[in-house]
Amino acid sequence: MNVLRLFLSDQTITRKNLLITIGVLTWFGVATNGLFELWKLLPTLFMEGPLVADWRNLFLYLFPFVAFVGVIIFYVCPKVLSMISAAPTGSGKPDHVVPHKGVILALSTPGKAHQEIITAIQGSTEPETLYSEWSIGQLFKAIYHHKGLLKHVWPLTTGDSEPFRECIEEFVKKYMPGVKVCKNSELCHLDSNPKQSEFEMIEMTKAKLSKIYSAENLNTLNLKRSDIIVDVTGGTKPISIGLTFGALDSATDIQYVEQKNYGVIPLAITPEIVMDKMGEYLLELYARLQETKSRS
Repeated sequence: MNVLRLFLSDQTITRKNLLITIGVLTWFGVATNGLFELWKLLPTLFMEGPLVADWRNLFLYLFPFVAFVGVIIFYVCPKVLSMISAAPTGSGKPDHVVPHKGVILALSTPGKAHQEIITAIQGSTEPETLYSEWSIGQLFKAIYHHKGLLKHVWPLTTGDSEPFRECIEEFVKKYMPGVKVCKNSELCHLDSNPKQSEFEMIEMTKAKLSKIYSAENLNTLNLKRSDIIVDVTGGTKPISIGLTFGALDSATDIQYVEQKNYGVIPLAITPEIVMDKMGEYLLELYARLQETKSRS
């Protein structure tokens, strides 16, 4: 991690953080420059005769350096130690997903009509009874996992899945009142058409994530990038790939809800995983192309 980010407290580059960064660099420059001047003045402390120690300049050159070292010792070092102590052991991967203030997820098109799912939500007594709803139940779990801290949900939808946004809204309304579900189409709607390539859908999904994570949007909601987690459970394969590649940032967390036991697990995106998934995707595309050729 960049040491300057310890001063910034997050990894979002805003005007304020930029000024803090410039200030820290300037402070470091003044502190180190003062050491050279101190080297010239130190002999006056030990020489006898008419030379008198220049206490004023000694203080002016020494203070920035001492203050800078003090900040490193009493602020940066404790923060680094707390980060090290909080780091997961064993495989180096966390074994659980901590609650976040925001969740981004993608909606697929369930087999049932959206009104039928809404009726099931209204008649339910516990959220757990809804997790088995095909294609959307896992998303209910993905949201409910963050109960207590969650404030915002961004459901990414296409034209086919747009009606099922109401299911998310109904679930949140019943079990997590106060949580806001995004209805801004500029942030959450993915325009799709039959002529659109999968690459275009991947790029569009990445663009939506970029807008949600933009400094303008985060500052409006008083959130940091690390406050929002990306859930890659739902959506089509191109959308899932777009979500994954759009979240390749050290400050962005990714989660997935298991199909059988509905466990919410963290995903650490390593180069090996990226290559594996891309290889899988390319093989699938190749098989599709071969099938198209055989038909023609």
